[in-house]
Amino acid sequence: DHYLLPVHPHLWDTALDQLLSEAPIGVQVIRAPKPALWVRPTLSVRTVLIEAEPDVHLKVPLTIRTLGDRNIRTVKPSTLYDGHAIQQILEDIANNDQPLSEQFAVTDESSGLHVGDLPWLGCILRRFPAATDQQQVLPVASLLAEGPDGRCVAQLMADTYAGGDLRTWVRRYVAVTLSVHLRLWLKYGIALESNQQNSMLVHAPGQPPRLLFKDNDAPRLWPERLLQRTPSVAPTVDRLRDQRILVDNEIPLLQMFTTITLQLNLAVILEGLSARGLGPITNWYQLLRGELVNVLDQLDSEGIDTSPARGPLLHDRQLYTKYLLRAGSLESKSRTGAADINKFYGKLAPNFLRPDS
Repeated sequence: DHYLLPVHPHLWDTALDQLLSEAPIGVQVIRAPKPALWVRPTLSVRTVLIEAEPDVHLKVPLTIRTLGDRNIRTVKPSTLYDGHAIQQILEDIANNDQPLSEQFAVTDESSGLHVGDLPWLGCILRRFPAATDQQQVLPVASLLAEGPDGRCVAQLMADTYAGGDLRTWVRRYVAVTLSVHLRLWLKYGIALESNQQNSMLVHAPGQPPRLLFKDNDAPRLWPERLLQRTPSVAPTVDRLRDQRILVDNEIPLLQMFTTITLQLNLAVILEGLSARGLGPITNWYQLLRGELVNVLDQLDSEGIDTSPARGPLLHDRQLYTKYLLRAGSLESKSRTGAADINKFYGKLAPNFLRPDS
């Protein structure tokens, strides 16, 4: 007459009793007398992997603040449903767009649990695609981490998959990242919040790297552009619960691409490589600009309008940047007007892609 619901080990030992005492359902909840699953931590503080099935991860609520004073790391019911809906939209697009189908995949987040609208009783069950012995999957967040021999992970990947040529490996990583995200934005009106933790690289010998995305519940999506290209996803778009996902112009897509894909996933890695003495930053930024122009030229040749990206990314003096400290800790939403503290922007970042930068 009861269901098992996973609880993060940290929450179990800290705030769980208080949270249960404050909720009407608390009197019906029983603490399980012993563990039901053995798990291990992952890069994400809220996510654990199941020891018996390491390709299955559980994302559970945790009463900590990592993005600011007003951002508690819960799991809202809308997150479960919207994450699955975006997964379906991305799979639909990839199934009908060969370049994308060859360059990215998404984890299966079609399963989860929640108790009413309580954001601290629930979980997302995430299944990773079946991997082969020849594949390596690593998060972008690991690329600058130190390996066993003192070199960073990016160098180790270059040894294994690019004959030791770091520049060649970085170029491939930059190319696939820009190709996927610019195509999703300019052709389909989707900008993913696929930060370093939510973006993974899939490597296999003799093949270019592919991207694997997880946690896709908070993108920006322009229905008008998306439905012109893929009208079949209209019912899925209608099911989205968090209306902040939907936008009606280019700017939110540009802001998301700039602050997540360009700055976090690309510029931070290049800056880190330069800081390790692995090449002047000007050379790395020239490579980044060159690959960006290549991708935009390819999209132009397919009849896709690239002007929303060319001007702001290649010629404007300043780029968008997040004002996360202001919106997340220093000021209230009533003062900033931010609907989402993690997506509150200003345009004051120097543009490292300008030729005269």
